[in-house]
Amino acid sequence: MRLDRLLSIVIKLLSHKRLTTKQLALEFGVSIRTIFRDLQTISLSNIPIVSIQGKQGGWEIMPDYLLDRRVLSLDDIANILSALSSVERGISHPSVKQTLDKMSSLIPQSKNKDIAQKMNHVVIDSQPWGMGKSLQNKLTDIQTAIYDSVLITFTYHNLKKEQLARIVEPMTLLLKGANWYLFGYCQNKKDFRLFRLSRIQKLKISDQSFSRREKSINDYREKAKNPDKSVKLTLQFHKEASTFISDMFGLEHAEYTGEYGMLQVQLPENEWLYGLLLSFGSSIQICKPKRIADLIKNRAQNIVKLYS
Repeated sequence: MRLDRLLSIVIKLLSHKRLTTKQLALEFGVSIRTIFRDLQTISLSNIPIVSIQGKQGGWEIMPDYLLDRRVLSLDDIANILSALSSVERGISHPSVKQTLDKMSSLIPQSKNKDIAQKMNHVVIDSQPWGMGKSLQNKLTDIQTAIYDSVLITFTYHNLKKEQLARIVEPMTLLLKGANWYLFGYCQNKKDFRLFRLSRIQKLKISDQSFSRREKSINDYREKAKNPDKSVKLTLQFHKEASTFISDMFGLEHAEYTGEYGMLQVQLPENEWLYGLLLSFGSSIQICKPKRIADLIKNRAQNIVKLYS
């Protein structure tokens, strides 16, 4: 326990520059005498800790001290901080913040500006435009349940337009494309399931714990690569719609003739696919298979009737 406290004191001083003995004692819930002994031990470990006298005084570690230059380069630290910052933007969990603080403590003050510039080379923001805090709150709650290994309950809106109560052992949060998913063991279905977060409502964290099962998200993803039911589509689109088509399918294998392009894609056949095809409106035409073309045509006609 004392070793953990000693490391935490070092990280605190590296992160906050200067702290008083009283502040450290309050932070770690120990006496001032204990903090003095800890600081003496840290100093004897060849960590350059110094005492600053006066009204603004306290304890600090010499500015250019780095915990271990041999293990991580500044580029390594910048890459790790950039990745962790991207995670924190989506999942505001204390454990992520603590790790960020620890990694930040490895940076000499003279290199802070260089690291900040490197961290801006790539920025990943998982929050959709206009989503506000609702998605982040849901992510944080689920991450807390995963971290604590406790059950969650919610109402799930599936593709069959059903609203079903679910009791789930949460295991993994997955960001796939532009959408967040929860992978977990559904106690109602007695099997592993992938739940889209946007369809989860009335989320509650219970106080009932569970033991994490052996199966991982990677096992599930391998199975998802070969869905039980998929369909090969041949799509025709006008060049003016290339941007929209590229956003969803990519155009690396498209073939163009005049003003039109042709593209073949293999996708799982379900309600998601039908909704996706309808969302393109008149930007695409389904050439094959005719069965899918007829299905989309009938649904489009039903939409027209709705507004007639």
